[in-house]
Amino acid sequence: IAELAACLTAARLDVKFLFAIRSDYFALLAEFEDALPQIFTHQIHLERLTEAQAVEAVIKPAERLGIQVDEPMVQIKLLPELLAKDGGIEPPLLQIVCDALYQHAQNDGRSVVDMRDYEAVGDVTGALGNYLHEKLRQFGTHQATARAALKALVTAEGTKRASFVPELCSRISSAGQRITEEELRRDYLEKFVRDRLVRVDEVEGAARYELSHDYLARHIEAWIEESERELTKALELIDRAYETYQATRVLLERSALQALKPFETQLALPPEKQTFLDRSKTETRKQRRGLWLKVAAALMAVALVVGGGFGYQAYQQYQEALKQRKEALRQK
Repeated sequence: IAELAACLTAARLDVKFLFAIRSDYFALLAEFEDALPQIFTHQIHLERLTEAQAVEAVIKPAERLGIQVDEPMVQIKLLPELLAKDGGIEPPLLQIVCDALYQHAQNDGRSVVDMRDYEAVGDVTGALGNYLHEKLRQFGTHQATARAALKALVTAEGTKRASFVPELCSRISSAGQRITEEELRRDYLEKFVRDRLVRVDEVEGAARYELSHDYLARHIEAWIEESERELTKALELIDRAYETYQATRVLLERSALQALKPFETQLALPPEKQTFLDRSKTETRKQRRGLWLKVAAALMAVALVVGGGFGYQAYQQYQEALKQRKEALRQK
């Protein structure tokens, strides 16, 4: 920082610096403020690209290197697949796919990127899938845990889900890969973010992670076995019920607890959700005991009524027999 400040204040140097930095690291530039008070004076935030901007981003830089990119392929095939549901195209995803197309053309010895490359890499889905597997290989012997971390970001229906670190840790541990929150954040999530597989947002002061694109969720879903899918459904049931509990104080019903029973030995829940589950079980047992007491009381009442009826009838029969005996003795 001091050396940079010295360069900028040196009268003999006519030099300017441009920092290109991701938004999640932008706040770290505050460390420069003492030496460079104007560090935040000029800034540009790169938003998602429009389709017209994306076409230029693909074609214009390539032209400077003497590479021709087939514009109809970009407009008709590439961009519609990258267009986000809420509009715009994310530059990092565009970069990943274009790199795959370019590399294939280079390997073929061509200076033209066209449909041949698009079909060879397997369209956008294939390009992102290859990128995903390439990044996973970098985890070496820890690939299983890396896969478990990515699977924790996919719902039982195969769509991406946004999660906080404790939730992710719970899902990974429930799947049999024991890991601490710090290990998950430091060794996996931060790398996923750097590689643009995952995006991170700050929600109420906590980091929330989500897969960067729906296409990645499709690839990751293919890794999920049926037993893991059922476990995910159980965890999602607890998540939904806990959210309801926070708003209404309504605990899990007996039918929900029965559905969770096969997974009890696997569940590794955050403390607050484990407490919620335990309270639900306790309340259900109380309700069942109360129900059995009511049933027992009702049965006892019925027994008394029935018993009383039989007793009264027996008493009448006894009185009648006694009367007949007296009458017989009198007649003798």
